[in-house]
Amino acid sequence: MSTQTYPCSHTSQIPAECYNRLRLAHSREGGYFQLAVAGLSDNVMLVSGSCWRCWNRRLGVLLISWRDFRSGERTALDQPVSCTMTIHHSYSRTVIHRIYDHLIDTVKRTERLICEPPAAKVVPITQHLQRIPQN
Repeated sequence: MSTQTYPCSHTSQIPAECYNRLRLAHSREGGYFQLAVAGLSDNVMLVSGSCWRCWNRRLGVLLISWRDFRSGERTALDQPVSCTMTIHHSYSRTVIHRIYDHLIDTVKRTERLICEPPAAKVVPITQHLQRIPQN
């Protein structure tokens, strides 16, 4: 007789920088987005406002999900955010801390791509108009 130990849920804390950066990216992207986790190429984050999911493409399984974010409980932005974390697969325990670190790196790179000023110079259209003489 096998005992099923997964999924199992418990209260956890997401590091402040990881939570803050993903929430900012979510507010820029809108309702839902998918993010490849740099350094952990088999893992993909599926992010919505109420739930984050980490999916492993190679195994074809959901590894971890986070929900019930309690950001209102913290008193400063540099404090971690409590939530309910559900472990869906035993492999997730080996990658959880690397996922947080790599998510921060991935979102930082994405922010640079979004926030860097364009290479082209914006020129007012009035410089290109010719004056038409009135009769």
